[in-house]
Parts: sequence; C-alpha cells; structure tokens
Amino acid sequence: HQIIMTGWNELKQKIDSNFPNRSFAIEELLSVKAQMLIEGITQPFTLILMGNPSTYKSTILEIISCLPDCYVSDSFTPKSSVSHASNTKKKDLEKVDLLPRIKHQTLITPELAPIFSGKQDDLIVYFGMLTRILDGRGFQSDSGVHGKRGYSGDYYFTWIGAVIDIPHRVWSLLGNLGPKIFFFRLPDDRKSSDDKLLEIKKTLKENSYV
Repeated sequence: HQIIMTGWNELKQKIDSNFPNRSFAIEELLSVKAQMLIEGITQPFTLILMGNPSTYKSTILEIISCLPDCYVSDSFTPKSSVSHASNTKKKDLEKVDLLPRIKHQTLITPELAPIFSGKQDDLIVYFGMLTRILDGRGFQSDSGVHGKRGYSGDYYFTWIGAVIDIPHRVWSLLGNLGPKIFFFRLPDDRKSSDDKLLEIKKTLKENSYV
C-alpha cells in the first residue's frame, strides 16, 4: 500500500506540474479504469467529463488512453455497436461492429457532443440502445436489411468521455437510463491570459512531458 501511495504521489506531482489542479480528474478516471481489475463486476461504468473549453478534458483522456486495454473512438454513436449498414455484406459486419471490440476494454470518446445534441427522435433511439448496452450483456437488434444481428453474454466494459455541456432537454431522457452514466464537472481555469502565458513559459523552461 505504501509503495502504491508513493507512486501515486509522484504521479500526482508530475501531473500538477504540467497541468495545474488536474490530478484529481486523473484519479477519478483511473478509478474507473481500475474497476476492470475487480473480479465479478458485470455492470459497465460510465463517467463523462464536463467542462468549458481549455479545461484539459481531451488531455486528461489522452493520458488515460496510454494505458493497456483502452479503445479510443473520436466518432461514436450507439448504432455503431451493432451495425446494419446496407452497403456491407452481413458476413462482413462483425468486422465493423464496435461492441466486440470494446469487450473488456475501456472505451474512450473525447467528444460526445453529437450524442447529446442530436434531434429528439435520434436521442430517444440512442438512449434506448444505451440502456441495454450498459447492462453489459450484449445487444441485439433487427433491421429490414440484415434481419437480426447482435451479441449476447459477457460484454462488460468501462466508458469514459467528455463533453462541454448537455442541453437541458436531454437530462430528462438521461433519467430513463437509471444510474448508468455519471458526470464529473471540471472547474474553470480562472487564470488571466497573462498568468497562463507566464505559466506556459515556466513549464517549457523547467519541465518536460517525458
């Protein structure tokens, strides 16, 4: 335990020296990642960072993405979990399905605005799919193109992402998901432009990212 705490304190100091007051966010995301080491967990856990531009959301996710068993997707919709693309043969669809690729992985999505800012009808479909996918037991769907497709069984994963904000109209739809998506709001950086410039110069002079 002492070795772990010593290592974490060193990491925290390194993070805060380059990205002031952001080690707490790294710690939160590491705790999500660490859930995959707990035997017997079947319920996927989702944590979405919220914050204004320049709050280091993408940088924080990039740091976590360097760890093993991470799957980064810059463009994501729930429909990509099990594809019914009409321009792809049914036997080839497994190659593009997202769900088997994130099984026992941490899905990292740096920009989730397309999901939370879509049309109302699309949001209802998306959240309906997520309700099932975030049960961790797979997902199956039907279409007039390829019929029934999907996966059933152990499809546990964890999911971390980021978004600037979520429209008020979306919160009521999120309530239908139950306690499956959690949000962590990053505080604004209130430093002046001059202070930030001085901080950048100091960081470049005294520190490196290595």
